[in-house]
Amino acid sequence: MDRGLLQLLMGLSFGLGLAPRAYACLQCEAPFRHALAKARMRLMAQNFRNERLRARAQALLLGMEGEFFANYATRAYMGRVGLGQLMPVVALAQRKIQEMQETYLTDGPLLDQLVRVRGELMKSLKRALKEHQQKACDPNACHHLGSQVLDCLHCSRIYARCLNPTICFADRQPRLALRYELQGIPVRDRIRKARIIVVCLGLITFGVLAVTAYTYRSNRRLLRGYRHLEQAAVE
Repeated sequence: MDRGLLQLLMGLSFGLGLAPRAYACLQCEAPFRHALAKARMRLMAQNFRNERLRARAQALLLGMEGEFFANYATRAYMGRVGLGQLMPVVALAQRKIQEMQETYLTDGPLLDQLVRVRGELMKSLKRALKEHQQKACDPNACHHLGSQVLDCLHCSRIYARCLNPTICFADRQPRLALRYELQGIPVRDRIRKARIIVVCLGLITFGVLAVTAYTYRSNRRLLRGYRHLEQAAVE
C-alpha cells in the first residue's frame, strides 16, 4: 500500500477515534462501536420520550454496533473490501456519528433520521463491496488489486486474489455456504434433502390425483348403473 494512502487512512482513523492499526470493516472497530454506543446512550436518555420509539431506535443502533454490517457484507457480497475502497465509508461514519451527537431531533423525526443514517452507511459499504467483488471476478482487472483486502467476517486483512468464475455471482459463493453450513448442515446435504422432499411431495400429489380420478370414474359408473336400473324398472 502506498505511503499517501496509508497516511490518509490513519488520519481518518484518528478522526473517528480508531487505532491506527485498524483498517477493518465498521463492525470490527471497537472505537467505532464505542462512539456509536456513546451516541446511543445520549439519544436514549435525552431525545426520546416515547417508549415505543425509544425501543425501536435502541434496537436499530444496537444492530449497527453488532452484526448488521457484517451480515450484510457476507450475505449480499463476498464480504471483502479493498483498503482504499473503505475510506469513504469510514469518513461517512465519522461524519454521521458526529451529527448524531449534536442532533436536537426527537422521537419520530429522530428515528427516521437514524434509519436514513443506517441506509447511507449501508449504501456506502455496498459500493465498496461491489467494486472489489467486480474487480476480483474480472480476470483482466483482478491482477491489479491491492496486495491486501479486508475480510469483513473475520475482521482481518488477507491477501487479495482473483476469484474463480464458477463462484462469482453464483450459488456456490462462500457467503452462501457460510450462511447455511454454520447451522451444522452442509449445503450439499441440504440440496439432497430438498430434492428428496420435492420428489416425495410430487409422489403424494400424484397419488392424490390418481385416487381422485379413480373415485370420480367409479362414481360415474355407479351413477350410470343406477340410471339403467331405474329405466328397467319403469319399463
